[in-house]
Amino acid sequence: MPVPDDNSPEYDEPGVGQWEMPSVVVSRLAVPADLDTLRTVLDERNFEERVELVRALQPHRWQARWHEWNASVHGIERDRFYEIYTCMHSSGERFGLALAAGNEVALRSRYRREIPDLDGHAAQELAHRALAELWSYYLLGTGHSLAALTLKVMALDEALRPALLDKLGVTCTIASQEPREWPSLNVNVCRALRRVARDSTHASIKTLPDAISKMVQSTAWEQLDKLRGEDYHRNRPPSGPVDAPVGSAYELDEDGNLSLSVAGAKPPSNRASQFSNLLIAVENLLAEQLEAFNTTIFNVLMELAP
Repeated sequence: MPVPDDNSPEYDEPGVGQWEMPSVVVSRLAVPADLDTLRTVLDERNFEERVELVRALQPHRWQARWHEWNASVHGIERDRFYEIYTCMHSSGERFGLALAAGNEVALRSRYRREIPDLDGHAAQELAHRALAELWSYYLLGTGHSLAALTLKVMALDEALRPALLDKLGVTCTIASQEPREWPSLNVNVCRALRRVARDSTHASIKTLPDAISKMVQSTAWEQLDKLRGEDYHRNRPPSGPVDAPVGSAYELDEDGNLSLSVAGAKPPSNRASQFSNLLIAVENLLAEQLEAFNTTIFNVLMELAP
């Protein structure tokens, strides 16, 4: 049997033959970009508009303290409102970091398109995918913080706290760092919060879980959550031309014959770009729901502490 050489068609990575199992390592993830290119990418991503949303979620210190004082005057427990503002600030920071990571992914996509000779390199795919995973990390963090923030705002209504304890096992203790007091965004948490919110006498709190409801009902969010499990907890599909695909090394044909091929396999086709398209959908969804939630929090303020 002839031995394949480095020009074997099974691989499009220069210098890699199908008998090799190369490692793919990069020294950095970001790409160079001039100011005009950066401005183009920021415009395409509606960056300035979303920066305004981040700023709205991160109020000035005096605003947070003024609302805390006003809430206490209206009989709301001390520091309960202040904690909500710190949670808002945290959500805004996470989303801001997600926007920045998304900008880097967009710049790398453009870089790969403009230099076609680089597009077939596994190192380019690896770096591109790593940046996309960083983007997904902050998007997921923003979504989960939205669930915790919903809980904190609902706890302003003292009458709902026993039901929150029954449904979610949370005590609603102010400034608690217990993991149970910071629920993740998932269907079960969303259902529990919706059921409790329906019993509130305040109209603004009844609609509070709407934002997280739209998140968990989103196909994009569900897919991202599953991909995170694949990339971080299970067998991560290789980025390069490595003969180690996820699955079995053996193949079973239609006649029931089992075979083991020594031929190399191509890497997944542009996995980073496919992942990026999913992240764009999640980012757009989060921007819509964060803006709606920010408005709802203001309505809650006006209703509980006018």
